[in-house]
Amino acid sequence: MKNNKFWIIGIVAILVITGAYYAYNTLSAGLDPDKLEQITPDTAPPETDANSAKILAPDFKVYDIENKEVNLYDFTSQPIVINFWASWCPPCRAEMDYFQEAFDFYSEKGVKFFMINATDGDRETIETATKYFTENSYTMDLYFDLDFNASQKYDVRSLPMTFFIDSKGNMVNYHLGTTDKDTLFKNIDSLVK
Repeated sequence: MKNNKFWIIGIVAILVITGAYYAYNTLSAGLDPDKLEQITPDTAPPETDANSAKILAPDFKVYDIENKEVNLYDFTSQPIVINFWASWCPPCRAEMDYFQEAFDFYSEKGVKFFMINATDGDRETIETATKYFTENSYTMDLYFDLDFNASQKYDVRSLPMTFFIDSKGNMVNYHLGTTDKDTLFKNIDSLVK
């Protein structure tokens, strides 16, 4: 009887480990943090500029506070910072003051900020996001991803996530997780050179 328990526990343990390995590999596919650096002119997919080997930022549709549709490509002649966030997300809240500082400094230099709220209508609503911005006196451009159009096109699987786009519409860098002030400012500096 004890031998049977040992075998059953062993088989269950192997199944759990195999399942965890399979789930990790499946869920982490496509999250290669070096994927921007690995693209060369010879391997550039059609949506990239093969001469510069940079990824062209995909267009998206979000909504402003007045529920007006806004598209990324309306601003491609200027450097752009895109941040996906939610008010319930502690790492998002931890970096928000840095984004406000960057907005205050760089918006005068022509940098467009898209602070895109992951608005699911349940855990995060227009009201919760707006309240968070108001309570913290944030004046950045607030947008709502009501259709998940932007998050799907940018493959946002966790929050926060930040993208840096140059004035030619090329995605030059991105950052997954909380962005510290130095990283944020250095990336924006590289856009305005």
